[in-house]
Amino acid sequence: MGRPEKPFDWQTLNKYLQFKPSLSDTADLMDCSEDTLQNKIKEKYNVTFSVYRDKKMSKVRLTLTQKAIQMANAGDRTLLIFCLKNYCNWTDNVKAETDLKGTVSVTYNVVKLKPKEIKQVKIEGK
Repeated sequence: MGRPEKPFDWQTLNKYLQFKPSLSDTADLMDCSEDTLQNKIKEKYNVTFSVYRDKKMSKVRLTLTQKAIQMANAGDRTLLIFCLKNYCNWTDNVKAETDLKGTVSVTYNVVKLKPKEIKQVKIEGK
């Protein structure tokens, strides 16, 4: 016969998963084995633990993204640069060249904090 199966608390699991815990930590928090946790998710949703956890983090990712953009718009320069690089594909471009005399020329773009305003800086030295 074996012991009766205790109910699985999906609501608690979903709350924990918003914090991106490992499989091991999640099983410990849920007071079950890693195998039990993986099997429950596989049986109900036919996905792996990682896929299910990633799905349950979607609201957290959206909230963090909204907050980052809000802070960037409010003048947080670090988040503005982060958002430009991650959402608008801006990059720090560095170009190095040498001539036959051994002179090294490094050119890079300095991104100002206003869109489309780029200052070209050229540094030369030996």
